This record gives sequence, structure tokens and C-alpha cells, in this order.
Amino acid sequence: MTPYTLTVRDGTSVPVYLTLPKQGKNPTRWWCSHGGPHGVRDYWQFDAYVQMLASRGYGVLQVNFRGSGGYGRDFLYSGYQRWGLEMQDDVTDATLWAIAEGITERDSVCIFGGSYGAMPR
Repeated sequence: MTPYTLTVRDGTSVPVYLTLPKQGKNPTRWWCSHGGPHGVRDYWQFDAYVQMLASRGYGVLQVNFRGSGGYGRDFLYSGYQRWGLEMQDDVTDATLWAIAEGITERDSVCIFGGSYGAMPR
């Protein structure tokens, strides 16, 4: 798991975690979105579900979109009343970053999550 901080379209810094499989060329990538959305976040720590996917050849990008907890009050409040708007833009911009960096290809992305994380547009 490697942490990155991305600058999204409006200049906001968004933390993400990227986990890639040890082997495999051009593995399918899965993007995980955490639930919540407010105050919940992904952590830089062992995640059994992410490791299970990586052990089967999948890459996982976890996006702590605005509104996620643990990054200060301004970041948390920046997600309030932004469902379907900037919060999803953060996930889109992280995906476009991964494509631009050659981490994945446009046609090999699957976004999934539970609760609010199942709502990407």
C-alpha cells in the first residue's frame, strides 16, 4: 500500500492509497469507495479485503474523497451537502490520475463500495 496526495480539479488535496499485486502484468484494477460518507475514511494499514483482492491480481485505489474523517474540519466540512458533486469528482479525478500515470487503462476500471461508497457516478 502506497499513500499519495492528489490535487483534484478545483485544487483540493485528496489522499489516496494504492495497493498493487506483487505479480501480474496489466492486472484489472478495482477502486474501493468507503461508506459514510462523512467522518469515515480508509486508513494506511492492513486491510484484509484489499489484500485479498491484491493476492488475486487486482490493484486497489482507495480514495479519501472530501468529507472523509481524519484530515481536519475544513476537509470534513467540504463534503457536506456535496453528495453526487465534488465528492464523486474526487473519485473521478483519482481514476483519471491513475490512467494518466499508466497505472491502469480506461477500459479496466471497476468502482465499487458499500453504503455511500456504492454511489459513484
